[in-house]
Amino acid sequence: MADQRANDSASASSSVDQESIGHLVTLFSSPLTSQWTRKRAPYNFRQFFRATQALAPDSTARIFLDRGGFKAWIAHYVTTTGQAHFNGRQARQQLIEELDNLPVEERARIAERIASSSIHPSAEGPIQSMEQQTLETRAMATDTVGSKRRRLDEPPTRYDDDCPISPPNSTFPTNIHSREDSRSAHTDPSQFYTGSSLSDEEGQVATGASIEGLLSLFPDYLSDAIRKDGTTDHMTAAVTMNFPRKSFGDVSCIMTLVVEANKVERLAMLLFRAHLESTGGTREVVLQDGARLLPNPHVVLQGSHSDAVSEIFGPETAAAITAAPFRRREKVAGTRATRCVTMTISRESCMTATITLTLGLREGFEIYNKLYLR
Repeated sequence: MADQRANDSASASSSVDQESIGHLVTLFSSPLTSQWTRKRAPYNFRQFFRATQALAPDSTARIFLDRGGFKAWIAHYVTTTGQAHFNGRQARQQLIEELDNLPVEERARIAERIASSSIHPSAEGPIQSMEQQTLETRAMATDTVGSKRRRLDEPPTRYDDDCPISPPNSTFPTNIHSREDSRSAHTDPSQFYTGSSLSDEEGQVATGASIEGLLSLFPDYLSDAIRKDGTTDHMTAAVTMNFPRKSFGDVSCIMTLVVEANKVERLAMLLFRAHLESTGGTREVVLQDGARLLPNPHVVLQGSHSDAVSEIFGPETAAAITAAPFRRREKVAGTRATRCVTMTISRESCMTATITLTLGLREGFEIYNKLYLR
C-alpha cells in the first residue's frame, strides 16, 4: 500500500510538473510571439547580457543563453525584469521561482522550446537589432587594434539601451502589412524615416513579396530556393522586410528569407562553406577531421565572404549589405566575412531555414519598392 501511495504521489507530481512547464514555456515565449509594443530597448540589456556570460553555468539566465541562444535569453530577461505592480504579478513571480528550482536539463529543454517558437513579425526587427548590438559590443571589448581598448562601460553612439524614440504620450503602433497594403497605402516608405516624425516612432514590416520582384532582384538559384506561399492564382514569396524603430540602434533594415528544406545544405556551403549532412531526418554540421556539430534545436551560421554574397544574392542586395552601418564598421576593422548574413538551420532536415540580411536604409527602401510595390 505504501509503495502504491508513493507511486501515485510521484505520478501526480510528474503531471503537475508538466503542467507547470507548459505554463513556463507560454510565459517566457510571450515576448517573442506577441505584438512588440515597447517604445525603447529593454533597460541596460547589453550590460545584463555581459553579466549573464559571467554567471555560473547552472544559473537560469546562463542556461537560457547557452541552450536557447539570444532569442531565449532576451525572452527570459524581458519576462523577469522591469515590471511594477500589475494583475497576475504574484502568479508570474511564482512561476519564475519554479523555473529556477527545476533541474538544469529541464530548464535547458524549456530554453530550447522557447528558442524554437515562431517569432512575431513586429518582434523580429528589434530582437535582431539587439542581438547585433551584443555582437558588436563583444567585438569592441576584445578589439586590441589601436592605442586603447574601448571601455566596456562606455556606451557606443546611438546604442543607448533606454533611448526613448517618441514623446511620452505617443501611442503609435508598429505597422505590419502585406504587399497589397504596401501598394495601396505606402507609395514611398522612405517617408517614414526622412523628414517625418514617424522616423522616431514607428517601425515598418512588410511580408509576402511579389514573384515578379523576387525574380528581378535575386539570381535564379536563390529565387527558386525561397518558399512560395498562396495559390497558383495568387502567390507570394516568403520574404519579410523590417525597418525597426530607431531606438533599437542603427540596424536600419532587416530582410528575412525563408528557404526550402531541400536547398538548405547547398546554400550553407555556398554562403558559409559549411558542410551539412542529413542523417535519419536530422541535420548535422560536419567539421574538419570528422567532428560533428548537432543543432539543439537550431544552429546559427554567421559570416559570409563578399564574393559569396554577390553570387548568391545578386549585385543589388550585395550593395545594400555593404551599405549597412554594421558592415561599414566591419570593413574598417578588416573583417572579411560579414556578420550581416546569418542562416538559422533547424535540427530536422524536413524543416525550412531562415536567412537574415542586414541592409543599409536607403538601399533597403529601393529593394522594398522592387519587392512590394509591383
